[in-house]
Amino acid sequence: MRVEVAEKLVILMLQINCKLQDSVAYVRDTCSTDEFDAYREAAGGIMSSILMDIDEPIYKEHPSLKPNGLDGPYEVDPRIFEPRFYEWNP
Repeated sequence: MRVEVAEKLVILMLQINCKLQDSVAYVRDTCSTDEFDAYREAAGGIMSSILMDIDEPIYKEHPSLKPNGLDGPYEVDPRIFEPRFYEWNP
């Protein structure tokens, strides 16, 4: 895969994971504990699949694209996460 394509996909996957994390916080703050637990498990499975099935093969081929948050060299511009779906305080 060309590095330009891989970089766009890395950014997209980071954005998707951010939205999923925000959605988990939203469910935590607005739903029952049972609903939250089920939703968190489902969203966590999706996030895990993104990392293992999409991101890791890209990082293996293009190590320079591994984000610094995962101990890689790639500097992630925080503006890629805007607008946020839900503002929350972890």
